[in-house]
Amino acid sequence: MEIHCIPVQDKYIIYRPLRRLAFVGNRSMADLALQFAGLPAGAIPAGHPQALAFLESIGFHHPDPPPPAAPDVRAPFRPTSAALLMTGRCNLRCIYCYASGGEKENRDLSLEAACAVVDQVCRNAHAAGQPFFEVTFHGGGEPSLAWDTLSAIAAHARRRELPARLNMVSNGVWNRTQRQWVIANLDGLTISMDGGQATQDAQRPFPGGKGSFQAVMHTIRCLDQANFAYNLRVTATPEGFAALPANVDFFCRETGCQTIQVEPCFYSQRGGHHAPSPQQAADFAQAFLAAYDVATAAGRFMYYSGARPWLLTTTFCTAPLGGALTINPRGEIVACYEITDQDHALASSSTFGRWDAGQGSIAVEAGRRRTFLSSLADRRSACQECFCYWHCAGDCYTRAFPTHGAVGEWPYARCPVNRSITTGLLLRAIAAGGGVYRGETRSES
Repeated sequence: MEIHCIPVQDKYIIYRPLRRLAFVGNRSMADLALQFAGLPAGAIPAGHPQALAFLESIGFHHPDPPPPAAPDVRAPFRPTSAALLMTGRCNLRCIYCYASGGEKENRDLSLEAACAVVDQVCRNAHAAGQPFFEVTFHGGGEPSLAWDTLSAIAAHARRRELPARLNMVSNGVWNRTQRQWVIANLDGLTISMDGGQATQDAQRPFPGGKGSFQAVMHTIRCLDQANFAYNLRVTATPEGFAALPANVDFFCRETGCQTIQVEPCFYSQRGGHHAPSPQQAADFAQAFLAAYDVATAAGRFMYYSGARPWLLTTTFCTAPLGGALTINPRGEIVACYEITDQDHALASSSTFGRWDAGQGSIAVEAGRRRTFLSSLADRRSACQECFCYWHCAGDCYTRAFPTHGAVGEWPYARCPVNRSITTGLLLRAIAAGGGVYRGETRSES
C-alpha cells in the first residue's frame, strides 16, 4: 500500500496514488492511515472505530492495483508517429524562445528526409496492426515558413497505405491560403499564444517589435468560424504570472478553445532554460491554480505538464521512449523536439541517429539510444518517495537535467512547482468529490 501524507496547513492530504484515493484528515487520521498501510493485508488497526468505519466506507483497506509497467529500454525502436522539426526560421521573436528561433542558420528539413521518416512510421504502424499513423509538424522555428515542404509531406503522408493523422504546432501567423489549407487538411492543431493583447504583444513580438496579437487572433477567429478544434499552448513568464488568470479568462471569453496548456518559463531570455527561484515557483503555482479555477468555471480543461494527478504513468513524455521518430532540420534523430541543433546543452546525449542521404534511409544508433534511456531511468529513481512519482514521472528531462550553468544535484528545476500544483489539484478534486477523491484507476504513458 503506497501512501503519502501531504501537509496542508494544520492538516494532511492522505493520498494513495495507485488507488486514486485522497481525503483530508488531521494528524491522528494520518497516523492511523500510515499504521494501516504498514499492517499485513487484511489486518485492521485497533481502536478508533469511527475513523476505521470511514476508511472502510471509502475502500481504504483495498490493496493497490499493479503499478504501471516501466518501459523496456531494450525494446526495438519502432515508433508509429513522426515529429518533424521543419525549420529554424521564424516570423516572431518570442522573448523566451528556447531555440532562439529565427536567429540561427536558416536550415529547413529536407523533403527526402521527412518522407523517409513518414514512410518508416507508417510501416511500423502497419506492422503493429494499428489503424493509423501520426505526423506532427513542429520545430524550433515556425513550421509554416517551410510551406512548400510541409504541404508536400502532408500529401505524401495521405498517400500511404494507412490513414495519416496530421497535426501542427504553430504560432498562428498565417496568410489566407495557409488558413484555408490548415482547416481542410489537418486533424489536430496547437496554437502558441500567451494571452490578451498586452501579454501577447510583449512576449511574442515580430522581429521589428510590433505585437502579434491581432494577427493570431484573426487566425483564431477564422478557426472558430470554421468550427475547427484547436488547443492553446500558453507560456507564462515571471513578469506575467500575476496576469495569468486574466489571460485565461480572455481565452475562455474570446475563443472557442476547449483545452489550454500552460507552461512556465522562469526567465525571459532566449536560448535555454533556468531553474525558478523559490519565490518564482510559489508565484507560478499560485497563479496557475487561480487560472485553473477560471478555466474550470468556464467549462474548459487547463493543465500544466508537471502536475497530472489524473494520470498514472512511468514516463513524462513518450517521445524519447519510442513514441515518436523525431527529426530536426539538420536531419538528426533526437529524443525531444527541443533538440533543434547541436547548440542545445543536452544535444550530445539526446541525438542517436540521422538521415543518411547516401543510403536514403534513417540510421539509428541503438546503443546510444539505450544509454540515453538508461539515464532517464536513473534520474527517475531519485523520485520514488515523492507523491508526484506516478504523475510527472520524473518531469521533462530537458528541465530536470541541469543546463546552462545550473549547479547542484538533480532535482534542480520544477519539483517545488509540481508538488505545489499537484497538492492544489488534489484539494480541488477532494472538494468536488464531497470530501473524498476517487479518481479512475488507469495507466497511461
